[in-house]
Amino acid sequence: MDYLLLIFSLSLSITFLFSGISKIVDIRTSIRITSSVGILPKSFGRFFGSVLPLLEIIIALCLIIGYKTNYMGIISSILLISFIIANFKVIYEGKDLACNCFGNLFKESMGWGGIIHSFILLIFALPVGLFSMNITIFQLQQAMLDLLFILLQAISLFMIGIISRFVEIK
Repeated sequence: MDYLLLIFSLSLSITFLFSGISKIVDIRTSIRITSSVGILPKSFGRFFGSVLPLLEIIIALCLIIGYKTNYMGIISSILLISFIIANFKVIYEGKDLACNCFGNLFKESMGWGGIIHSFILLIFALPVGLFSMNITIFQLQQAMLDLLFILLQAISLFMIGIISRFVEIK
């Protein structure tokens, strides 16, 4: 179970680190899009859009080093549920809004791809939040092959999430 939780934790870490850094590069767009969804009042939406990249990076780093992983899993779950709600709202209102989930690296729109991606990540985040992980990436004392296997699994799950971003359901 510890290895599975570590794989989930690292998958979330890779995703949030990649997402947070790419949003910081184009913070203005992150702020504009977050406030454009219309769930939060404009001023709080702008604030949330400016803080979100930093929050994603902090979550990623905490998960990587194994600091408060249960809390990070719960915070990640809440964040991902908010992303799912935002994507459903955009679909319901028929808006065509750029996602900016990974800054300017991918040009995808909010919608079903975002819901699928967030749901996949939520499946990873919930166990990390609910179960105690007794191992971190730094505590692995077996062969480096184990670490390589875990990292490859984490990257594979990350890529599944990225690929889901491009799903279009009409």
